[in-house]
Amino acid sequence: MQRDEFSFVASTVERLIATASSDATGVSQNQALISHLFLHISQNHNAFMCRSSLYERAGSENQRPADDDEGRQLSAKLHCLFGIPSSHIGEKVLLTHPFARSKIYDLRNYTDKTKWGPFREDGSMRTDWEMVEGLMIILGYNSGLCCRRFKPKYSPPWTQPFQGVVPERTQIMPEYPMPLLYEPDVPLRLKDPYNVSGEWSRVRLALRMIRSD
Repeated sequence: MQRDEFSFVASTVERLIATASSDATGVSQNQALISHLFLHISQNHNAFMCRSSLYERAGSENQRPADDDEGRQLSAKLHCLFGIPSSHIGEKVLLTHPFARSKIYDLRNYTDKTKWGPFREDGSMRTDWEMVEGLMIILGYNSGLCCRRFKPKYSPPWTQPFQGVVPERTQIMPEYPMPLLYEPDVPLRLKDPYNVSGEWSRVRLALRMIRSD
């Protein structure tokens, strides 16, 4: 049933995240609802957040890629927003680490069309969420290795579902002064630490010979 309604549910969740807001205490009802639906019900997580092309090879029999490219991109986007929680679901996600590495470290995925970054191959500069998903998994795996001893004390922010995706509208952002549009020009002597600027004698001699002719 979840797979049949994938496009509708995934796009609805995306809208709930985009329109979410937090109260004075930092609580978001939208975030709390979708966190519960996808953190405590593993079937929902498999059906909507494990449908990128990564799961052609990785994952379990309940985790299969979507039928079309936009569906795979949307699933990867939801997965990136959801993060890798410090739970059984998060541990299962990190098992896909070898497959994420094979995609991210493949230099054939970085071309002029992708602008050498995590962008679509059509040159539109749209985000390739499947690449971002792979990056998230690698960073989550590496940070887990580096910070395993300190995890009880220093928990990474992405271990909570949808952490940081709701704008802090209750906070007043500080105003920063406008930056200079043009930097002042640097004197020539500071641009020439080896003192090679000026008119060289050989060039000067050649100019004199040309003029005498």
